[in-house]
Amino acid sequence: MMHAPQTMHDLGFRHLVVLSLVVLAAASGCTRGKYYLQADREVSTLLAEKSCDPRWAIPASYNVRQDERSRFYDTYNQVFPPMPPDDPTSHRYMHCIDGKWGFPRWHINGDRTTLDNPAWRARIHEVVDVSDSGAIVLDERSAVRLAYVNSIDWQDQLETLYLSALDTTTERFRFDVQFYGGNDTTYRNRGPLNPLGAATSWTTATGLEARRYFATAGEAVVGLLNSVVWQFAGPDQYANVSILNFNLVQPLLRNAGRSIALETLTIAERALLANLRRLQFYRQGFYLQVVFGGNSPPGLQRRGGFAGGTGFAGFSGTGIGGFGNIGGVFFGGNGVGLNTAGGGTGGAGFAGGGAGNVGGFYGLLQTRQQIRNAEQNLASQERALALLDANLEAGLVGIDQVDQLRQSVETSRAGLLQAKTSLVNQFESFKVRTLNLPSDTAMVLDESFIKRFQFISPEMQLLQNDIGDFLGVYSFGAAEPLKETEDPRQDPLRDDPEALELVPPALEGQPAPLPPPLGGEAGDAELLEEQVAPQTEEIRDQLSRTLVAAALDNLDALRERVEQQAADVRTDLQQVPDEAAARLAGLRADRTRNV
Repeated sequence: MMHAPQTMHDLGFRHLVVLSLVVLAAASGCTRGKYYLQADREVSTLLAEKSCDPRWAIPASYNVRQDERSRFYDTYNQVFPPMPPDDPTSHRYMHCIDGKWGFPRWHINGDRTTLDNPAWRARIHEVVDVSDSGAIVLDERSAVRLAYVNSIDWQDQLETLYLSALDTTTERFRFDVQFYGGNDTTYRNRGPLNPLGAATSWTTATGLEARRYFATAGEAVVGLLNSVVWQFAGPDQYANVSILNFNLVQPLLRNAGRSIALETLTIAERALLANLRRLQFYRQGFYLQVVFGGNSPPGLQRRGGFAGGTGFAGFSGTGIGGFGNIGGVFFGGNGVGLNTAGGGTGGAGFAGGGAGNVGGFYGLLQTRQQIRNAEQNLASQERALALLDANLEAGLVGIDQVDQLRQSVETSRAGLLQAKTSLVNQFESFKVRTLNLPSDTAMVLDESFIKRFQFISPEMQLLQNDIGDFLGVYSFGAAEPLKETEDPRQDPLRDDPEALELVPPALEGQPAPLPPPLGGEAGDAELLEEQVAPQTEEIRDQLSRTLVAAALDNLDALRERVEQQAADVRTDLQQVPDEAAARLAGLRADRTRNV
C-alpha cells in the first residue's frame, strides 16, 4: 500500500513518539524483579496443582528461599546482588586485562564482606533452646530443626523441586501464544561529490509476530511488517509499506501427532509429580539420617536442565550441578553439597560386644552412656585394687594377682580415654557435617532420653564413688582417695619397723614440727627416748583427732546424700504403678481397635 507524501516534520515526530512509548513500555515490563516474582507465582501454582494427594502434598512451610535464621541465608538483594569476595590478584583481570579496560560497572551494586548470614548466631534462640551460658541444648527436636534450617542437602532438594516446576512451566509455555518483535533502523548519507548527487535516507522497519504451537504438532504464525522510508534528495519523499502474513503448518507424517508433540510436556509433568513424591521419602530418610545416622537418602532428579531434554535446555545455573546443586561450588560436593551422613562408630558395639552402634543424635547418647558404663567399671576396679593391695600387705594374696588386676585397670583406663576421644570426634562430625554449624558453636547434650535406661543413676554412682573414697581414706589414711598403694618390694621403709614409726601419716594443713636436733655430741638411747617420745605421742594424738573429725564430717555429708537419694528412689517407685497402669490401658485399647 502506497500513501501520499505528508509533512516530514509531522510524520517524524509522530513516529518518534510511538517508538519512545514502545521502548518505555518494554523497559518497564521486562525487568529482572518482574521475572523473579513471576517464576515464584508459577511454581507455587504448579506445586499446589500437583499436591492433589495428602501422601505427597507439598509441605505447608515450603519456601525455596533460605530461612532468615539460617547460617546460609543471603541478606543482600537477590535481584541486584553485590559483588562477592574475590581473590585480590585475580580480581584485577576483571578491570584490566591485556592492556584493555574491562567492564566498569562490576561494583555498581556494592560489595559483600561475608558469605554467611552475620545475624544467625543472634537468632539461634528462635530455632532451639539455649542454656544460660549461651550453649545450644541439643536434643532430638533441636537437632532436627537445626538440620532443616541449615542443611545444604535439604536446601538442594527444595531448589531441585523448584527447577523441576520451572521445567514444566517452560514446556507449557511452548503451547501458549508467543509474541516476537524487532526493529531495524538504517541511516544513509551520500555526499555532494557523488556522481549521482547528494542524497540522505532514513529507513525503519518494525516487525511483529505471533506464534502458536498446537498439541497435534502444528504451528500457526501471524506476522506484521511495517517499513517507513524517508528520502532527502531533491524533492523529499516518504513511503510507508505494511505487510500482513499468515502461515499454518501441520505435519502429517514426520514428527506429527499428539504422541510426538506432547512427549516433552508429559516427561516434565511426570518428573514434577515424581519429585513431589520423592520429597516425602527424602524427608523420612533425612530424619533418620539426623536422628539415627542413616545413609544419605536419594535426592530429587530433573529430566531437563543442563543435561538436555525438557525444560530449561542448556541452563547450567550458578553451581557445578546448576541452581539445584548450588552447594557444589563452595563445599566441594560434586554438585550435591556436603555429605551429611550422620555416621556412628560402627562395629559390634562398645568394647567389641553388645548391640551395634548407631549414628546421629542417638549415636551420641549411646556413646555417652557407654562411656558412663566404662567409668563405673573403672571405678569398681580401682576400689577392688585398693582392697587387693591391702590384702597383699596382710599376706593374704600373691603379687601376681595384684599385678593382673592392675593391668586390667590400666587397660580399662586406656579404653576409656579412647572412647572419650571418639565421642569428641563424633560430636564434632555431627555438628559440622550433619547440622552444618561451625565447630566453635557451643552445645550441651541433653541426656534426659537415656536416663530411663540407666539402672544406676549418675547421682547414685557419684555417691558410691564418694563412699568408696571415704572408706579408702578412713581405712588406709591415704592422702588421695583411692590412691593405689606402692608395691611392697619397692618400698624401703617397709623393711625397717623403727623407721616406719618415725614417718607420721599425712595431715591436712601445716605438718607438725619435727623434734629439735640433738646436741653436737651423740646422746645415749635413754636421752633420745626422753626427747622424742613426748613429741611423737603428741603427733599421734593430733593425727587421731584430725582423722576422726574429718571422718565424722564426711560421714554426715554422706548420710544426707544417701537419705536424699533414698527419697528420690521412693518417689520414682511410687510413679511405677501409675505408668504401668497407663501402659496396660493403652495396650488394651489397641487390642480392642485391632479386633
